[in-house]
Amino acid sequence: MEINVKTSASSSNASAPSKLFPEVRVSVKAVANERHELLIDGRKYSGGELINGKPIKLKRVGNNLVFEVEDESFAEIENFYDTEAASLDGQEWQFSDAEGLRFIDLGVVAESLIVPQALPLALGATGFGGLAAVAAGVAGLAAVAGGGGTTSGSTPQANALAKIQAFATANGGPEPTAQDYIDAGVVGVTGGTSNNQGLMNSVLAGTPVTGEQVNSAANLQAIANAVAAVLTGAAGGAGPTQQQLVSLGISGLTESNLQAVLAAINGTADDGSGVNTLEEIQALVNNVVITTPPAPTTYVDNAGSIQSGSSTAASTDDATPGIRIGALPAGSTGTVLYVDGAPVAATYDPVAGTLTPNAPLGGGSHSLTYTILNAAGVQSARSPALTLTVDTTAPAAPGTPTLTDNEGSVTGPIGGGGSTDDRTPTFTGTATPGDTITLTDGSNPGTVIGTTTVGPNGTWSVTPTNPLGEGPHSITTTATDPAGNTSSPSTPVVITVDTTAPAAPGTPTLTDNEGSVTGPIGGGGSTDDRTPTFTGTATPGDTITLTDGSNPGTVIGTTTVGPNGTWSVTPTNPLGEGPHSITTTATDPAGNTSSPSTPVVITVDTSGPATSGLGTVAITDNVGA
Repeated sequence: MEINVKTSASSSNASAPSKLFPEVRVSVKAVANERHELLIDGRKYSGGELINGKPIKLKRVGNNLVFEVEDESFAEIENFYDTEAASLDGQEWQFSDAEGLRFIDLGVVAESLIVPQALPLALGATGFGGLAAVAAGVAGLAAVAGGGGTTSGSTPQANALAKIQAFATANGGPEPTAQDYIDAGVVGVTGGTSNNQGLMNSVLAGTPVTGEQVNSAANLQAIANAVAAVLTGAAGGAGPTQQQLVSLGISGLTESNLQAVLAAINGTADDGSGVNTLEEIQALVNNVVITTPPAPTTYVDNAGSIQSGSSTAASTDDATPGIRIGALPAGSTGTVLYVDGAPVAATYDPVAGTLTPNAPLGGGSHSLTYTILNAAGVQSARSPALTLTVDTTAPAAPGTPTLTDNEGSVTGPIGGGGSTDDRTPTFTGTATPGDTITLTDGSNPGTVIGTTTVGPNGTWSVTPTNPLGEGPHSITTTATDPAGNTSSPSTPVVITVDTTAPAAPGTPTLTDNEGSVTGPIGGGGSTDDRTPTFTGTATPGDTITLTDGSNPGTVIGTTTVGPNGTWSVTPTNPLGEGPHSITTTATDPAGNTSSPSTPVVITVDTSGPATSGLGTVAITDNVGA
């Protein structure tokens, strides 16, 4: 393949000057399938040197590669391209310190392969598609050199690859030089202070590889690109991708800590010291990478009536809850608390393993997460969140409870101020679902007689497990919400527990209200009144019950003792003919019933005297003549 060089003014290899470079003479030594040096006035240009203060750029004209500065061409290589798609238009030319500007004459490969040897270090800035484009494009290099993907024969490329393979697979041999990598067809490896070659050797020596991984320039190019990216990052550039670092054998990387790793690499000296070996890069990463801490699941609640050292409740009245995070990992230097995504001042207690915000949290729902700081002060990714609602508003006081008597002869509702013989009456009421109801006996200050949770329908019921004592009781209720806020007490309900039966009433007095003979009926007497009046005295408010013993269990009447202590009962159902043994009992308002009184025995007799056997009555008139 013939390659000719010409200026924009002449097609010969002569020295006709261009108008932009009146004092410059250009020549190119072209050898098919070899690298080509660009010399200006017979000398190589070193890296970073400009022409007239301007960078050299490339342009395709037909199949020729043209060199130009500010759109003014000064040299070209004819028939450099054999493909219609190829172009390096607008790319800025770079010079290598050690080797000068070189080309690889591939002829039939794509544009992305036709790059200067030192170009990978500048691709990120030129918009050339990044290092990945070079890594992908160089795949055809081995095919040109030896056909297929593997080198063969004793060409310089095959010899260089063999040397690199032997070194990488620990089969012996000296360390590859920068020229060895260049001879193998790898773009971007240099010696000198940038240390590409030294870092390449460290990677190949420290990474378990097989011969297949370094058997072609393409595979080596991917490693070289990653190495170049690390050094670019150390010099303040974009730096390597996660996959590039992994390809070098670096472990412990995740998407969440990659930026911290890149920042650490960027923090090394511009000449790359600190990333000269694979071990140095790994140490740098190890100093940055921190495992994402686990989610906090419990917290310390030190406020209100509901407190816990390890609460899992969804809400709390503690505005400074301490989330439990346990012991910090070895080597860490601290932790940062985040509330709703923002860092807040907090105190870590290494003994309790808690992280507590210094300032109270506002009411409402909060998302609490935390990070761990490593020795370099770099934070880990945030832990999963603990969602917690801070609620410091107390519920309204419950209504006065209702009491029900379930014992004795008198059962049912107990009104305020009433008495009961039920020492475990049932208390009921309404409140907010989920609140905790607490019943307290004010007659015995601080005595809790029962607690319960308000049901979904807003009702609650409590029956004391410990019987109430004899005497008066003032019962109040409070409501405590799930956060631990407690209401003020309800209006008290006052009851008297009375389990003592009254004394037996006295024997009742009977009065006959019928027939020719009326008035009191003495014990053992007879009466023709089938509904005689029974009277007596007892404790005001007690209930008097009259029972006919002659007909066991038959209640013939009840009444309530009046305020003056007297009572009176007239049976509504007439007594039957014959004898009756009447007793009375007294039942107090609490439902306690006395023993029966001494019975009064009477006979109901409504029949006239017999007429048979009477003699004839003689009537004598003793007056007149």
